[in-house]
Parts: sequence; C-alpha cells; structure tokens
Amino acid sequence: MVRKEKSLRKKTDVTSQQLGDVARGFLEKLQDKMQAKPSEAFALWPQIVGPAFAGMTRAVKLDAKKLYVVVSNSSALSLLHHSPEKKKWIAMLQMQGVEIIDIVFRMG
Repeated sequence: MVRKEKSLRKKTDVTSQQLGDVARGFLEKLQDKMQAKPSEAFALWPQIVGPAFAGMTRAVKLDAKKLYVVVSNSSALSLLHHSPEKKKWIAMLQMQGVEIIDIVFRMG
C-alpha cells in the first residue's frame, strides 16, 4: 500500500507540472488577445480615417499586430496603399491602446 501512495504522488506531481505548463500557455495567448483589442480597433477605424474613407473601408481582422481592412473599390484601394496618412493612422490607433504595427488593405 505504501508503494501505491508513492506512485500516485509521482503521477500527481507530473500531472500538476503539465497542467501548469498548459495554464501558462493559455494565459500567454489570452494576454496577447487582450492586448490586441481588435473590437476597439474596429470601432475606432471610421473615426481614424475620417468620412472620406470610412464609407469605403471596413476593419475586419487584427492579427499579429496587423490590422486588415477591406476596401470596396479599386480606386480607394490604390489611394490607401500609397497614402502618407497610413503612419498617422497607425500612431492614432497606438495612442488609443491598440497594439498595431501595420495596416493591410485588401479588396472585398
């Protein structure tokens, strides 16, 4: 009976250690998602770009610190790709607490 208790303790110790690893990984992923604040970036997008582009664009995804924006027409897409305002928009989102390093424009 003593031997069984020892073997159970070893299994419990290993299980606890593995559970700790899983919990740590989960918390790190959760923290990354919380810092990303995708819903905040989506809500702020129309205000950031202003009325000229708000009606032609829609922020759809925030992944790996990149905001993906769908553009409704090719002319607007071309303007946005070459816009000097892009850096300003990134800075404005960062000031609002959104962790972002780039904006990617796509037709949609």
